[in-house]
Amino acid sequence: MDHIVLGYDGSDFSMQALDWALDEAELRKLPLTIAHAWQWPYGEADEEAKAHLRKAAEHVLWHGADCARATSSGVRVETDLYEGPAAQRLVELSSDATLIVVGSRGLSALPRAVVGSVAGYVAAHADCPVIVVRGPGPLPAPRIQRRSSWWRRSRTPPFWSSPSARPPCASCP
Repeated sequence: MDHIVLGYDGSDFSMQALDWALDEAELRKLPLTIAHAWQWPYGEADEEAKAHLRKAAEHVLWHGADCARATSSGVRVETDLYEGPAAQRLVELSSDATLIVVGSRGLSALPRAVVGSVAGYVAAHADCPVIVVRGPGPLPAPRIQRRSSWWRRSRTPPFWSSPSARPPCASCP
């Protein structure tokens, strides 16, 4: 329980999650592990073809780590390259992580059912808290819905129990 893990695939969504994870790592003074998974999607293949795909995966991971190191203020950045399903690897890494951070494309139900959702699988199976970042922007101010006279009389402001319990983006309800 001594580092934050980021699932990274090089997409705009994972770049937004990278920004969030870096902020959280700086806040908690924890190292950040950037994880990228890859797998050969076409059945049997010779090792040379797989080597090309692995080289591309290494480049994606290098890019994420390079961006993190260039923009952080002293966060130790580590990498984890895995051959296999991304969701499975993130769940494995959750066993000794403080927090898992992933980006999400926010697919609707039908495409998500066909393609699957790494974020959804990890959130359901991880051994630590999971933050799903669904877009850029600052954290929203907590909404106060005044539905009772008791609430109107209350002077206690809303609060988050821990930094990891904060909503990750402005599009959260």
